[in-house]
Amino acid sequence: MITTKNYLQQNFDTSNWPKNLIDGHNFVTGSTLNFKHLEMYDEDSVIKNAIDLHVKQLNEYLATKPSKSTKANTKKVIKQKKVKAPKSKPSNELEVLPIQVTLIKRYIGLHKKSHNRKKIMGLIDAIQKAIFDKRINKNTQYANQIDGMQKKLIKVYNTMLTDKITTIEIELSNYSELKVIADSYGALKSVNLVKRYIAMDGEFNTKEKAQKLYNDIDRFININPKDKYETTLYAIAGELKRFLDGSNSTLTINEVALSGFNFSKYARKALHAGKRATDYVKKGYNKVKPHITNAKAVVKEAAKKSYTKLDEKLAKMQQENLKGVTDLFVKGNQISQEPKGKTIKLQGDIGKFLGELEQNELAITLEGDQGAGKSQLQYQIVNAFADAGLKNGVFTLEMARNTVPNNAFINQYISPTNLPKIEFAEQAPEGIATIRKAAPLFDAIFIDSWGKLKAEKDDFDKLRKDFPNTIFVVIFQRTGAKIIRGGTNPLYDAGINIELFKVDDTFENNYAKTTKNRYGKTGLKYNISKKQLIDENK
Repeated sequence: MITTKNYLQQNFDTSNWPKNLIDGHNFVTGSTLNFKHLEMYDEDSVIKNAIDLHVKQLNEYLATKPSKSTKANTKKVIKQKKVKAPKSKPSNELEVLPIQVTLIKRYIGLHKKSHNRKKIMGLIDAIQKAIFDKRINKNTQYANQIDGMQKKLIKVYNTMLTDKITTIEIELSNYSELKVIADSYGALKSVNLVKRYIAMDGEFNTKEKAQKLYNDIDRFININPKDKYETTLYAIAGELKRFLDGSNSTLTINEVALSGFNFSKYARKALHAGKRATDYVKKGYNKVKPHITNAKAVVKEAAKKSYTKLDEKLAKMQQENLKGVTDLFVKGNQISQEPKGKTIKLQGDIGKFLGELEQNELAITLEGDQGAGKSQLQYQIVNAFADAGLKNGVFTLEMARNTVPNNAFINQYISPTNLPKIEFAEQAPEGIATIRKAAPLFDAIFIDSWGKLKAEKDDFDKLRKDFPNTIFVVIFQRTGAKIIRGGTNPLYDAGINIELFKVDDTFENNYAKTTKNRYGKTGLKYNISKKQLIDENK
C-alpha cells in the first residue's frame, strides 16, 4: 500500500507508467521538494487533494501490475565510506572579499609551482594597481604582508630577467602565515550557489550539473534555514526542478528569482491574492503546476500583463540607450580603404624598423636599460621624420638644449639640412598642459622624459586622442624593478613599443627591439650605434 509517508522509499520505475501517473509523480516530487518540505501538502488543500488523488490512482494501477511494480523493497547493504573531515568554516564569510585578501589568495597559489614571467608580472601589476587606486595603503589591514609579497615578486622577476629564466618554481617562506589569513576569509556559500546558477544560463545538456546544484541547494537550505538569500535559493530550486523534470528543455535564468521578487504591481497583486499563491512565491514557484488550473490561470494572466508592461518599458529604455550608438558602427563592406591619416614611409633601416606609419593617434614609447641609448635612438627618429618632411618639436627635459651631450647628439644624428624642421625646448613650465599647447604646432612631439611632466596615468592616452594628427614619441624611465614610472598604461595605448638593451659598456652592441608594432614587424632588432637592423641569421 503506497502512502505519502512511504512514497519516496519505493524506488519506482516510471518508464512504463501511463502519462497521467508520470505527470502526477513529477508534481508530487516538485511541489514538496522530494517530500523534504511538506508544508505545501499540509497547508494547501488543493495540493493535498491532488497528491492524495495521485496516490490513490497509483495504488489502483499497481494492483493490476503485481509482478512488475510491487517487488519486495529490499535495501542493499552499503559499506560506509570513510568521509574526509570537512574543511573548517571561514571565520569571515563575505559577499565580496577585500582586495588585499584576494591578492593574498592569488599569491599563495604560486607556492611550490612553476610560473613564467608573464604570470608573476601580472600579480605585480595587480598589487601596484590596487596601491595606485588607493584601495591599499599603509593603514590597510595586512598592508605589511602585501608589501612583503610585492618585494618578493619583484626580486623573483628581476632574477628571471638577469639569469634569462623563462619559468621558475617559487617557495614562499611565509606560506603558513598567509594561508591562515586566506583561509579565514570566504565567500558566502549562498552567494556561490547563486553564481553557479547564473553561470548555467542557456547551457544545453546540463542535467548532471543542474541535479548537483539542486542537491547542494537543498542540503544548504536544510542546514541554514535563516540564510540571507533563502528566498532566492528556493526560487532557483524551483527553476532547476522544472528543468530536471523536462518542463523546460533549456535552463534559462529567472530574473524575478534573482531580483528578490520585485515583480510589478500586476503580478504582485495576483500572487498575493491568496495564501496558496503566496507560499508559491516564497518557494520560487511563479507558475503553478497543470493540476492546479485555476491558480495557474491567475498567475499566468498576471505575469503576462506584468511582462508585457516590462517588455514595453525595456524596449523604450533600449531605444533611449541606443540613441547615438548606432551611428558609431559601419558595415564591413562600407569601410573606406583609404587610411584615416597621412601615411609616412621613412627611409633606410630605421624605416624598416618602425614600418609604414599612419599620422592618426600614433604614439611611440621608448624604454629600457640605463645607458642603452634611448636619447640617441630618439634623435635618429627625429632626423628620419624631418627627412619625411615633418615639423618636429623636441622637449629635452632631462638636459639643457645647449649642453655638450645634446649638441653631440645633434651633430652625430641630425643632418644639417633638417635642423630648420626641428625646434628644441628644454622646459615644460606647466607640465602636461605645456605639451597640449604645443601639440597643434607640430607634426611630431618628442619628450625626454615623461616622468618630468608629473602627468596623471590617463594623460598619455588623452594626448594622442585629443591631437590625432600629431605623433608623440616619448621616453619613459624605469623603476628599480624595471617597470616604467607612472604605470604601464602607456604600453597598452601606444601603437609601437620599443625596448632598449645595454649589452656592454662600449655602446657599439646596444640594440633596440620592437616589443609591439601595429605598423610593422614585431621583434625586429636595430643596432643603435651602427644605425642598421640586426640580421639574426648571421
